[in-house]
Amino acid sequence: MNITRLIIIILLASFLLTFCSKTEKQPAGNSRTEYPQSELYNTTIIFTVKGVRNTVVHSAYIAKYSDKKETFSKELKADFYDKSGKHTSFLTADSGWIDEANQKMEVLGNVVVVNDDSAKLETESLKWDPNIDKIVTDDFVKITRGGDVITGYGLQTDQRLSKIKILKDVKGKVKDIEEKGKNG
Repeated sequence: MNITRLIIIILLASFLLTFCSKTEKQPAGNSRTEYPQSELYNTTIIFTVKGVRNTVVHSAYIAKYSDKKETFSKELKADFYDKSGKHTSFLTADSGWIDEANQKMEVLGNVVVVNDDSAKLETESLKWDPNIDKIVTDDFVKITRGGDVITGYGLQTDQRLSKIKILKDVKGKVKDIEEKGKNG
């Protein structure tokens, strides 16, 4: 019986040593560098080019990361201005990444851009680069201008939505088309 007791004690001791010596691993994706360096609420960021305001971003939440050059934003709204400082369009999105150094923005979720002439662009994501005055996306887009609606996939346009290029599967409903040159 002493041998049986000895075997049980050895097994129990080895089990306890093995169990107690394991170190817990941190869950994947939970490293220290993924936490924001700072968090801001109800914040406004103003971008300028050569001293002229070109974008004003309002956000419900902003997270700045020390290891990334981008800032994460939730519930963002942005006003865009032309080179003379005149307002051109307004954007809303669920979230986005802002590259403050290069003044570029990538937004996601329920993205809507409305220009000052009431033309409206709706999509799920887009990228904006003010240095080349381009808005681009590969996603489905819907553009409404007056009673006209145009849809398709992929888009290149300026922030005023005046020069629009839809890349594929273009469809549309046009309310009125003026006829030119009829009867002289």
